[in-house]
Amino acid sequence: VLLYRNTKIRHYMYFCFPNWTGGLYVTPTIAGSRSGAVIAATWASLVSLGYNGLQQRALDIHHTANVLARRISQEIPQLSLLGASFDE
Repeated sequence: VLLYRNTKIRHYMYFCFPNWTGGLYVTPTIAGSRSGAVIAATWASLVSLGYNGLQQRALDIHHTANVLARRISQEIPQLSLLGASFDE
């Protein structure tokens, strides 16, 4: 829950996009129409693991994604990966 000291401050959170192809788009949150579940889960992970623990998990995920991309590129030539980079 995000609470504001007054309505003037809350006003800055609103986002309005009048030229959207679906018509006027207005949202009262920075995340737009997306669920808050992802940010809540990230926050819970940070609280549970700490900054260093969360950073290590992110590095592990990045490493695993690179290993998978490299193996797929090497072993399945019929499959083309877009945006694949094998940086470590």
